[in-house]
Amino acid sequence: MSTIVYDEVVPEEIYEFGDDSYAAAIAVGVDVLTVLAVLYGHPVHRRFVGTTGLIVTGRTPTGQIISIGLLELPGRDNVYRVAEVTVLPPEQAAAAEKRLEGEI
Repeated sequence: MSTIVYDEVVPEEIYEFGDDSYAAAIAVGVDVLTVLAVLYGHPVHRRFVGTTGLIVTGRTPTGQIISIGLLELPGRDNVYRVAEVTVLPPEQAAAAEKRLEGEI
């Protein structure tokens, strides 16, 4: 597993949403525009999981810290489907803030 913190725009990626993506965001009280703001925002903490998984953690426009679980679509390099959205609890959010600010 590798971890990268980007403070600028990441390589070109496409993020797709399906019904399950919308349901995952709504289930935690986050709208799709907020998810996109984190995915295309910076700084973000990116962690690759296996060969097709990616977790992006970042700050929403309102200051909340969320993690977005993505799966790369088969046969489509750099095209990801949003699979999960998680609002980080306070302890995890504090640790994520330190990573985003370069303290870790």
